[in-house]
Amino acid sequence: MLSADKATVYTGFWTNWARDRILGSTLTLSSRGGLYLVAFLALFVRWSGSHLWSIICFTTFRIRTNAEVRDVLFHDQQVLLRNSGSSTNALWQLARITARWRKTTHEHLTRSLSLVLLAGLHAVVFAACGIFVAKVSGTSDDVLLRSHQCGTLDDTQPLPESDTSFNSFLSTFAIENENIRISSNYVASCFRNTSSTPANCESYARKRPRWDLTEQATCPFTGDMCYSAPHMTTANLAVHLDSSLINSDLDLGINAPTSERITIRKTLTCAPIKTEGFSRTVRPANASSDWVASVVGNSSYWPVAFDYGPATGAAALAAPATFLFNPGTLLETSSQGMASPYGLK
Repeated sequence: MLSADKATVYTGFWTNWARDRILGSTLTLSSRGGLYLVAFLALFVRWSGSHLWSIICFTTFRIRTNAEVRDVLFHDQQVLLRNSGSSTNALWQLARITARWRKTTHEHLTRSLSLVLLAGLHAVVFAACGIFVAKVSGTSDDVLLRSHQCGTLDDTQPLPESDTSFNSFLSTFAIENENIRISSNYVASCFRNTSSTPANCESYARKRPRWDLTEQATCPFTGDMCYSAPHMTTANLAVHLDSSLINSDLDLGINAPTSERITIRKTLTCAPIKTEGFSRTVRPANASSDWVASVVGNSSYWPVAFDYGPATGAAALAAPATFLFNPGTLLETSSQGMASPYGLK
């Protein structure tokens, strides 16, 4: 049983596939519901144990009953079976009876051993059940979410015409901005803070992302594009990051059976590359106009185009380039998503 109080947490029976079908069988309740369940299970275990012991005593009494003449030890044991309230009390009474008749009864220990084992086994089993109740009703941070806000925002739709739709359209950007702020704070608190781990860093299935760092990796670009330092090869200047396989359940927390999981892998190589021969200044088409002078400024602030590969997209029609860099605003824009405010050539 897992407990949580948030409205977005699913309450009821579900399977935590990270622990397989049997061990992952889970019941999520609120804090109050969890207390009620613990109290009920404790009473149920005690009630079941006492009634089962009564059944065992009655059955054993009936099996041992016959018409043969028996000694006092046998009759004391029969009385005990008819009046024993619990297995632990039976153990104590059996010890007293055996000690009382040890000098006058033949094989008194052997004749009491079977009853002692029966009572001891019952006491041990139900003591384990009581401990298991505490295990079943334990709390955990693993819960199943059912928020209606799960998913991604679709910001590819055309600009709506009505005011209501336009306000909804703008709200998506506000949500994205809030998500970026929350993500930045989470990274700063949980990933960069190595001295301590705040309590709110338990939100995801894995606390920290795993990255394998290789500091002397091979430059992923062509030889004439990569830098090479003196007395060093090109491979010495690149850094390679590898996330290894990321499991959709164990790492991302998407609850699913093993057959329905996916694994992804992210690799990133960073290397310094040359700009000489791969960059050019992009001159505005009407650079002499007052508007361009006020917006763009002099030639020191004209955008710089970098040609490291083919350019695609609508922006490539105005300034074919892999990406553009504006020194005036320190803004770097991908050619696929850049919309030029003025004609470039």
